[in-house]
Amino acid sequence: MADNTVPDIPSPDAKEPDTTVPDNTVSDNTVPDNPSPATSDLLGSPTPSEQEHLSRHEDPFVLEDAGPKGAGYFATRDIAVGERVLVERCSLIQINYQNIYDRSNNLIGEYLKLSLEDRQKILDLHSESDPVQRMRHRAAFARSGPLTEDELEECVTVRLVHAANCFEVKKARSKPDGSLGHSRNGVFIKASRFNHSCDPNCWYSTTALPGYFICTPCRPIKAGEELTITYLPNHAMKQARHRTIERGWKFVCECNKCEGVDSEYDAQLEEAYALRYPNEPLPRPTSISKSTGERLVDERRLLRRVLLLEGLGWPRELFFAYLNAGNFYTQLYNETVEGDLQSALRHAERSIFFLDSAITIGIQCWPPNEIIMEDTKDEANGTRDNIRAMQRALNIPVLPQGSAQTSSAVTAVSIQIAERSSGPL
Repeated sequence: MADNTVPDIPSPDAKEPDTTVPDNTVSDNTVPDNPSPATSDLLGSPTPSEQEHLSRHEDPFVLEDAGPKGAGYFATRDIAVGERVLVERCSLIQINYQNIYDRSNNLIGEYLKLSLEDRQKILDLHSESDPVQRMRHRAAFARSGPLTEDELEECVTVRLVHAANCFEVKKARSKPDGSLGHSRNGVFIKASRFNHSCDPNCWYSTTALPGYFICTPCRPIKAGEELTITYLPNHAMKQARHRTIERGWKFVCECNKCEGVDSEYDAQLEEAYALRYPNEPLPRPTSISKSTGERLVDERRLLRRVLLLEGLGWPRELFFAYLNAGNFYTQLYNETVEGDLQSALRHAERSIFFLDSAITIGIQCWPPNEIIMEDTKDEANGTRDNIRAMQRALNIPVLPQGSAQTSSAVTAVSIQIAERSSGPL
């Protein structure tokens, strides 16, 4: 990519980067309810496995030149699906106060708590270099007291680095009085160097364990292969993805998905399947959402991966294939829920089927309380809540707690070749 940045929050709920620019008017004198709480107060407690990773882990990747994309992380050895490649504590957290001056002052207050070494690492990350944009962002510090020219430039750089590289680390939650609390965004120094792909080979979360970036491959990664994440909801339409990327990160994505072609991973799955079942044709799933054009291509690719992996009996890769398919139908739900509840309900039912399938197989793959599983369970619970809300709105029987209604078309696609799997997953 043209720079080494990351999105506000992870897929599938990623939002656009923080490109808020202050105007030159004076806002009200809003005072934040907690101007500069300690960063540690906003972080979750690492599980034993995450703590072990933090204390003993050696990164299985190195930062190298990635051609037109700038620098990127490349594997120094083969990395297995589900292996932790990075567990990183957030370095710079901002509380997202509504008032831009409060946000900026809070951010600089947290920045000044860092060591000089970590401050320099923050300043070395990508940020907007356009002089016009930098001048406009100076207004955010109009109430920060007298600053020298160098101090003001440093403040602007910190703000722009945060805008280009932040993830959501804590979601906004309702308070006991009914008001909505503030969300938090944060910068991870190492994670900011991952490059983007709309068909990434790594899964990550920054909210499952608040304040920590946890990353694992969702498919096998060979030594020398680049590690990629997605900066945005990667199942949105190509035009929408490119518009968001261009506005937030100033590059054009040329990944296999954007180019409309299968990845090397798809070819590897088909080759493995052909070797396992030499007398069987490769599965060619049809659309179960009546998609057309670009969406039809994406849907078939995702479902083909599910069918191939069900036949191959590779549980960890199948877990992520189910999860990816669930995220695809969640995206369709998000795009239809405002105007077509019937279609949105069908998409949500398909999503919950694949999310539940991921959870079922994940129990066999991951230990209890595994972050990947907990994150998927949270997503499934949210989808169930959406299904029940739509059922009430449509005056149809409400989905019982802890169950899911799935269309026969979804089930037929999923079990089409399940019996060919070599033994239990």
